[in-house]
Amino acid sequence: MLPSNLNDNATFLNHRPLWPASWVERVGIIGLYLFALSSMASVSAANIGLGLMLLSFIVSSKAWRSMSHEPIFWLCLTLIVYISLRAIWAAQEFPSISNLPMNRAKSWILLFLFFIVGWWLAGDSRHTAIVLVLALAGFTLGILSSPDASLLLSLIPKNVRSGMHYDKAILFGFHCAVMILGLLVFAPRWLRRNRQRAPWVPVFLAIATLVMALFFLQGMIISQSRGVWLAALVVIPVTAFLFHRKSAWQHANGKRRWLLWLLIPAVVTLVAATNWNLIWKRLSPEGQTLTIVLQQGLDKAPLSSSSYRLSMWRFGIEKWSERPIFGWGPGSTQLLVEQEPEKVYPHPSGEPWDHLHSVYVELLLQLGLTGAALVAAIIVLLTKGVVDAYRSNRLPRDLFYFFTACLALTAIYSLTDFRHLQWNWRFFWLLFAGIGFASQMNPASR
Repeated sequence: MLPSNLNDNATFLNHRPLWPASWVERVGIIGLYLFALSSMASVSAANIGLGLMLLSFIVSSKAWRSMSHEPIFWLCLTLIVYISLRAIWAAQEFPSISNLPMNRAKSWILLFLFFIVGWWLAGDSRHTAIVLVLALAGFTLGILSSPDASLLLSLIPKNVRSGMHYDKAILFGFHCAVMILGLLVFAPRWLRRNRQRAPWVPVFLAIATLVMALFFLQGMIISQSRGVWLAALVVIPVTAFLFHRKSAWQHANGKRRWLLWLLIPAVVTLVAATNWNLIWKRLSPEGQTLTIVLQQGLDKAPLSSSSYRLSMWRFGIEKWSERPIFGWGPGSTQLLVEQEPEKVYPHPSGEPWDHLHSVYVELLLQLGLTGAALVAAIIVLLTKGVVDAYRSNRLPRDLFYFFTACLALTAIYSLTDFRHLQWNWRFFWLLFAGIGFASQMNPASR
């Protein structure tokens, strides 16, 4: 997704030999690259890469000395301790599900180990470039290896929902939106003029970029994930406008700029028109349901995705209000729903709901205001650090826009879904937050 040099327009950390002399650091970098390549393709390989980074981090005295000066590191450790204690409490309170709180606590804790990924990324912008390219390659190869890959390669749209190599279509759609954002902000790097290139190279790169964008756009549509569509509809156009409004590449290539602005809406309109029946089928029932909810109340609304979610959010907020400070503990959602099934619309398959389709509701319900405050503090500090790095010219403009756009996409998507403890979203977050954390670390610490 990026060229080899991420240092344009910013003094983004110092460059050292790409291949370190220390065996500990070599193992860590190997783990980083393996993790990036497989983070959106293979859970086993990604876990091996994460394990190599973790082991190398643990035995590195330099890493511990550096982290001792990072407030985010201490906040993450505080949250990890809190989650562990809250899980022990929940296991004692609900002996019938004593294993579930500890398992869910582990999934929560893994989300906040991004400082390990950040440590191996810090100090050299080339690692970030390589990691982003590997993530794009791994995700693409995972899609092409899926039995449903023909759905994306077909010129005739089919009314089939698929998550490709993911078990959840909504996560596949989310990652397609992330890839589109990446292409949107990083494409000017390889499309800018270069006298050392042959004349046909920019044309080839432009066509390749357009094909990849169409590929991921069609993937996002095939996922049929309305929450992702909503987030993408808000974030992608705004990012395109803000980023390209002051893009040096556009000012230097006026004719290309106007061609780009005419071509992109035309392509998006064509894809939307081609898939209009599928899009309308997914959206129209929800509009009718929301109209009834607003006019007559939730209890009068027909069963649909919207009414399911609204009933779960209402239930989650009611239960959280009973224990606002510490919540009910990791993994408590399904037990609470089973205890009062009449308060939540039943699952279409008859199975009990194991989450409430909103990160914000789940965070309050499971970890209370205490956990929510710690998570909010981590995200605020992470975002502030990225903004400060950009303002001090230590972070490239395109990487800054990519980070903030992905953060906005995540914030909106998280309103209507809770897949964040599953491997494919967790690994994305570790990479994404790790990049943000690396950008604000002191280069001298590495």
